[in-house]
Amino acid sequence: MSLAQLHYTSAPPGPGGSGLRFTAVSPGVPATLLREAEQLIGYEPPHDRPDRPDADQLKSFPKALSFSELSDGGRLLSRTVCTGTDDGGRTGTFHAHALHLPSGARLPDGALPITAWESPRWADAAPPDGRPVPFERFEPTGLLRRERLVAFARSRAERLAAFFADLRTLVAGTDTRQIVIVE
Repeated sequence: MSLAQLHYTSAPPGPGGSGLRFTAVSPGVPATLLREAEQLIGYEPPHDRPDRPDADQLKSFPKALSFSELSDGGRLLSRTVCTGTDDGGRTGTFHAHALHLPSGARLPDGALPITAWESPRWADAAPPDGRPVPFERFEPTGLLRRERLVAFARSRAERLAAFFADLRTLVAGTDTRQIVIVE
């Protein structure tokens, strides 16, 4: 199965407009999915960033990884990076590369979404020709292999029961938005 991809970034003036928009989308992705994905994709650069960061500084900026449930039961796995300043001089612009998993589908090889962190398959810019390069596998980096995740959880076992109880309470509410976990 080839994974449908979306690239969302600041684009120079052209036939599709300018500013933040989808600049490359796999064939067959419906407009309804694009509208929903657009609400889930975003990036806030660090507040203490330089006004005009260079390429090396941009590499040190945080990357955002998101795994969101869509209204049709599918999932959107995305990675967003800061791209600096766009052609119009706006600072803090970003590029989001997202994968759409239809309802019931999993990542190839049963990979966990978190294992996609820092995968070499993520693009930091849209394809120049506007066509995402198809791929069927999403190679994990090995930074977050299952055995390392289990070891991480075991080392924090005394805190997990309370954490999951709080999480369960939070998601039971009808107004749940996003969950952000920082250790």
